Amino acid sequence: MIATTQFYLYGRRHCTANGWRRASANYNLGTLDTVDLSSKVFIVTGANSGIGRCLSDYLASRGASLYMVCRNEARAEVAMREIRAASGNDKVHTLIGDCSLAADVRRVMREFGSRERRLDGLVCNAGAMTPTKTVTPEGYEVTLATHLLHGSYLLATLAMPHLRRSEAGPRVLFVSSGGMYNTPWPGWAAANDAPASEYKQELAYAYAKRGQVLLAEAWASDPFFTGISIVSCHPGWTDTPGLDGWIGRGKAALAPLRTLWQVRLRVRVRVS
Repeated sequence: MIATTQFYLYGRRHCTANGWRRASANYNLGTLDTVDLSSKVFIVTGANSGIGRCLSDYLASRGASLYMVCRNEARAEVAMREIRAASGNDKVHTLIGDCSLAADVRRVMREFGSRERRLDGLVCNAGAMTPTKTVTPEGYEVTLATHLLHGSYLLATLAMPHLRRSEAGPRVLFVSSGGMYNTPWPGWAAANDAPASEYKQELAYAYAKRGQVLLAEAWASDPFFTGISIVSCHPGWTDTPGLDGWIGRGKAALAPLRTLWQVRLRVRVRVS
């Protein structure tokens, strides 16, 4: 209860739209509207809705070659066509795969490798949160697998050869969450193997998001990744379809929520 109260009070100051307005004063965001990304190649996961879609809109609008990793092929196709039409950029493509599954992540990266040699930026944004414990066919808790194990660790590992071919400061960005402030990393047994009767979706989400931050910190300090920027960020309290699906009308307690446009401005500082 104390930790939750502390998190809520911290969030009221830093994670709302008001917090964004204060923090954004430290950035010259206007210059990003002139960035030329026509020579850059990006992968964004969870790219057909929410934060991933908003960031995809931006990258395409600046001329980037964009690969949208999406789980649902029909929705991905609609989003790709809309982004192409709005941006006038026909270098927007889809890669269909479920980031909770190692087999899908490996296949997606093989498909990418058959079309591109180089990758300038990888944004690991795909997410999932289930009300009851759900285990993938490969034996992993789905939230952990999507956000951390396969959607971040495996995907970024497989992307490394392509990132190393970039000559323009390649970057990996893990889109974490303010929810990670609620808990330390509990260890593998608690994060993946806890019985269904002890499962809480909010904790499963927070574990995975804390893991993303720790992964970024570990890789950023590892000489093996020299030359590749490994960063994490969290979007604050943002009005997304995922938030609606989690707490619905309860999101009023988090108001004023950040807009996707505000989050896009913050995240694109990292990838430009």
